[in-house]
Amino acid sequence: MRIFISHATKNSEIVIKFSEFLENVSSDIEVFCSSEDGSIMIGKNFVQTIFDELNSSDLFVPIISKEYYESKFCMIELGVAYSYLYNQFSKQGEDYIFPFVLYPIQKGQALSGTPIANIQTGSISDEKDIHSFLEYLTSDKGVNIGGGLNRKLHSFIFDIEQIFCRIKVFLIQRK
Repeated sequence: MRIFISHATKNSEIVIKFSEFLENVSSDIEVFCSSEDGSIMIGKNFVQTIFDELNSSDLFVPIISKEYYESKFCMIELGVAYSYLYNQFSKQGEDYIFPFVLYPIQKGQALSGTPIANIQTGSISDEKDIHSFLEYLTSDKGVNIGGGLNRKLHSFIFDIEQIFCRIKVFLIQRK
């Protein structure tokens, strides 16, 4: 199971944690995240690598944040991924896009006003939403989730809450 995670560079710390979490819950999962060291080799064309990885992925997971909305590259990547994966998977009745939001973006507002507004969105800091995503991977995609899931999930949620706290403190200190 290859998962492509789309994100704004400014959210890379949280996204890398999410990527590591997914790969730690199952050896069946391989994540492409452009912020991970070694994901794009020196001398390679960044955009071509993105397209190649998207082409070989089974699922597309955009991490929607304020910074994601502000990035022209992210917005175009979302549109290209939706269009490409729609053609590849929708005819077979398969799901292929699983958006997650970062605070302060709210789940119900994340995709409103877009052609993909009907797709349910999860919150990356909500255990129920992460569980729901993992249930889909298990039941519909046959991914084998290893033991210790609750411990790994609690640890992941704790780690990203710590990142959110550091960011909030930083923003307060800048004022």
